[in-house]
Amino acid sequence: MKQNYRNQGRSFTGRHTRRRDSRVARRMSRSLTVVLSLALSAGLLSSVFAGGPTESFATTGCPLPTDGQVVHLTDQQLVGWSQGRNSFGPVSVNLNAGTYRVMAASYDAHSTKPDQVQTGEQWFIEGYYDHGQVFRTPATPDLPESTDVATFTIADRIQIPDTDALTVFHAHIGTDEPNSVVPLCVGFYQLDAPTPTVPINPVCPLSDGIVVQITSTKLLADSANRRSFGPVNVVIEPGTYDVVLASFDDHTNKPEQEQKKEQWRAITWADGVVQWESPPIADLPEPLDNYISQTVATSVSFPNGVSAVVAEHAHGAGNGPQSIAPICMAFVPAAGQQTPETPTEPDTPTTPDGTPPTDGTPPTDGTPPEDGTPPEDGTPPEDGTPPEDGTPPDNGTPPEDG
Repeated sequence: MKQNYRNQGRSFTGRHTRRRDSRVARRMSRSLTVVLSLALSAGLLSSVFAGGPTESFATTGCPLPTDGQVVHLTDQQLVGWSQGRNSFGPVSVNLNAGTYRVMAASYDAHSTKPDQVQTGEQWFIEGYYDHGQVFRTPATPDLPESTDVATFTIADRIQIPDTDALTVFHAHIGTDEPNSVVPLCVGFYQLDAPTPTVPINPVCPLSDGIVVQITSTKLLADSANRRSFGPVNVVIEPGTYDVVLASFDDHTNKPEQEQKKEQWRAITWADGVVQWESPPIADLPEPLDNYISQTVATSVSFPNGVSAVVAEHAHGAGNGPQSIAPICMAFVPAAGQQTPETPTEPDTPTTPDGTPPTDGTPPTDGTPPEDGTPPEDGTPPEDGTPPEDGTPPDNGTPPEDG
């Protein structure tokens, strides 16, 4: 019996010990869970502020001025190498067409990485409309290692069409350095349209020769309906001429425009048949020239004259609009030729019906004037009245004074 009791006592003691160990293990497990949770939280906070493969930017917001259309992009890093994200987007926007100054804000936690040297922390923006690219900005400058956040003006003046989406790209994709940078936000600040300095109805700059006014309506290379203008009826007599063309575009009002093929040619007609096609005029230089005139051909023979002129853009579709107005042209008689003159009425005779003029001047037939003044040659009048100098008349009749 004693033995049995002792055995039972040992059995009881063992069960009590196991229950105590189980409680201790549970307490230790709970403590470890708390420690791990704190460690994980610390690690996540460190990741947010110190940087890492998925670094985020934990600040109050975008540092760009708020007087424009500011688009918040992402708080995630872009990197240049292939082990991470190189682009972000598309981000939906509603940006109306206009001329803008574009600013951008970059971030990297440089203050927590004092030994880091990355000189290509740059990115750029592409804009889209209906899934088609409509513009692309220059890249941001590198974010200096001495700062965590910086704002940049990446375009002082850029023409932007209607835009419904943006995507940002790292500027150095495929490099050996990550050049990690966060493209925080971008701002579009619309600029006031410049005051027009060009008249609504521009004038032809030509004056020599026979000037033909064509149109101030602009020809467009990429429009089937506006590639040509005319015919414009003219009257050019047969002859040999130098041909001068003049172009117009209001470049002063759109200094950001870049079109290098603003050219047109003249096609001449006579009696319903094409007679000649001119070489194209040179491109109208940008940004501030509004007119250009050029002699495109010399000593051109027009044996049938010219009855109509058509202005045609010198380039076709695929070159963009290349807008240009064929304002006028001139046919200048070649050297040795006179400009045809308009016929005039013949000179009116002094006395078409033989009637003497009213100033008393005698006609050439010797008929005395109406006021009785003798002719200048001393011939007496037909009524026998002696002349004032007393000379007797030819018929011998003595004068009245004896």
